[in-house]
Amino acid sequence: MAISCRRHTISVIGCSDTISKSDEGSELSVSTDISAQSVTELCSDTIPPDCVIINTAGITQNTNDTVHEIRKHHPQVSIVITDECRDKSQLSRSALTDVSAVIPQPIWETEPAEALTQLANTLNVPTEGSQVPNVVVSQITEPACVFDYRTGSILASNKEFASFIQHHQSFVEHTSLDSFLSEQITFDELTDSLSQHSEDEESGRRHLPLKTSDEQIGWLHAEINSIEGVTDGAILRGRELKIQQTKEDSPPTVVSQFDLPAAVHHPDTGSVLNFNAQLRSVLNPPADESEMVCNDNAAIKSLQRLAAEAGSEWKPCFEEWCIQTGETSRWFVTHAWPGTTNGTQCIFTVSREITREKQRESELQRVKRRFDLVTQNIDEVIYIANYDFSEVEFISPAYEDMWGEPVEELYANETSFISAIDERDKSQVQQKVATMREEIKSGVADESYTFEFRLQNADDSVRWIHAVGYPVETTVGENKYVGIAEDITERKKLEQSNRELFENVSDGLVVHDLNTGEMLDVNQRFCEMTGYSKQELISESVEKVSSGQQECS
Repeated sequence: MAISCRRHTISVIGCSDTISKSDEGSELSVSTDISAQSVTELCSDTIPPDCVIINTAGITQNTNDTVHEIRKHHPQVSIVITDECRDKSQLSRSALTDVSAVIPQPIWETEPAEALTQLANTLNVPTEGSQVPNVVVSQITEPACVFDYRTGSILASNKEFASFIQHHQSFVEHTSLDSFLSEQITFDELTDSLSQHSEDEESGRRHLPLKTSDEQIGWLHAEINSIEGVTDGAILRGRELKIQQTKEDSPPTVVSQFDLPAAVHHPDTGSVLNFNAQLRSVLNPPADESEMVCNDNAAIKSLQRLAAEAGSEWKPCFEEWCIQTGETSRWFVTHAWPGTTNGTQCIFTVSREITREKQRESELQRVKRRFDLVTQNIDEVIYIANYDFSEVEFISPAYEDMWGEPVEELYANETSFISAIDERDKSQVQQKVATMREEIKSGVADESYTFEFRLQNADDSVRWIHAVGYPVETTVGENKYVGIAEDITERKKLEQSNRELFENVSDGLVVHDLNTGEMLDVNQRFCEMTGYSKQELISESVEKVSSGQQECS
């Protein structure tokens, strides 16, 4: 495998012989200029190198001070530490966050390819197959990393994940995920219980404890899924959980650290072994945890049943349950997963209240039932599209009867309704639709748009359609385009019948405004009687004609 990149500059603080030699004859080559400098020379340079390697065996200055001095003058440079061992204890917490990678001295001598791979990673040099993990995690806003689920090696991580475990992002990548797991879970337990679940399955999530750089425990509400395009690759992502501080004189338990209702259960029976104050406030259980085993509280029994199910299958699972207090209902979702506490196998459960979500879901279902009742029982077509009518989001069932084609065709192509329009009207409708979409995109939309056209049915009959659409701007969510289309064939037939009667009677007829006397329409017989054409009479006063005036002005 070769690394190809622009030429990089590397400065070495301390001896650089071993580092330079590691590049000789290696199949893995990094195009670099390597030079030895002192800290003073480096910090005074106006153009910094791409990377600084600090060989701690070759410097007399304190390593922490050296890191801080370099970072002070060159904030963007990558800093790599090399030494006899990979013991990070000599680095302060603040210095460790500034270090891009720690590459042990023996690796430079015995495994130069591995050393150069880690060095290339700090220089952001792309290697074969590395683009996919980086692209994936870069699009996620919560802590996430891509890792090899066989070896545990982290292939890519985002800045949120590095910040969560308080390490530099370059240090995290190519480090084993197992090194960040707390003692409460092993890497095998993690991958065995989670890697088979799809991304949208609730059972593929758990509360995952990870060690930070200062040996504290941080918790993620995490899920793991396989990832396409990366051999043996999996993605871990999760939401950070807040941890409550426990009193110094009271040894903390696992469940006491959660800000959500949580409990520890026996893996076989599901009986409650321990629970936190948040669960107590929800369930109001007896003071003695052991009494919860035989307590008649329905919610407690639900938790015990869920824990026993997780224990029997030894895999994560979840359940929704409800507490009824008088006329008030409170809904919760509980996640259960296997683990260990104090070296003993157990089941953890953590619950989250979802009452508001259930209420919104119930309200949406009620509104949807009303909407369906209307749209499925009227002859008019109701439609909803995105704001510029580039995608149809809803069309009522009446469309199939009116247009004679399945609604699926309109969902697939928002302008497919035009294909059934009579050729006499098609080009005009197409032009009006194009103009409408352009005006909406330009922000100069009319309040409404009206279309009137003929549909050519499969039996060659003609159906007249009148459609009105409204661009709707909302303060919540995306703007929409909504409208209604109705069949006006019978109205058109009546209008035609009336027109024929109006034109063919033997008397002269005139339609005029009762208030102004303005003539709105006249038949041919009236024109013959007055000696004027229809164009000359329309908009003139009927009094001018009836009084015998000879000119219409």
